[in-house]
Amino acid sequence: PAASPWRVVLVGADLDHLRAGTAFLDALAPASDAKCFPTGAVAEWLKAGRCLQPAFAAPADGCRWDRQHRFVDQAAELCCQYLLVDSGWRDPSNGWGGSDGQPWANLRELTAYAAARGVGIWLACPYAADEISGAPERRQAFLARLAECGVKGIRIKTAGRLGGSEL
Repeated sequence: PAASPWRVVLVGADLDHLRAGTAFLDALAPASDAKCFPTGAVAEWLKAGRCLQPAFAAPADGCRWDRQHRFVDQAAELCCQYLLVDSGWRDPSNGWGGSDGQPWANLRELTAYAAARGVGIWLACPYAADEISGAPERRQAFLARLAECGVKGIRIKTAGRLGGSEL
């Protein structure tokens, strides 16, 4: 679990002012763990980008399979590099399951569709899921399967553990 006493809101007249405020955030944060981040906060695998998150605007639709292509198209139109699919993507009632009830074929199809439009797919995953909070081997297998499907990243939802926040 992660803990932080800091809650920060940056307000600025434009993006340049907000970007200048990131030095303030760096001063609040403890130094990066040198073992995990030998170059500090600069890591080649960290790539910032705009992300469309439909679940904020349409909570019931954010993870429904029949809406995902439209969301990818919207992300591309808005010049977003990513689309975040909400955590219900594995729930068969949201239409992700194929004939075997598994979402993997649909996930591969969605990531290919999105990639063709310059959009990467992120998935929300609850921390409580066995693949995330369970044995490290199971977590590695799950993450490898997501990577095989073309998923660019995950957002781990920690509802209840950190006051309903997310990592």
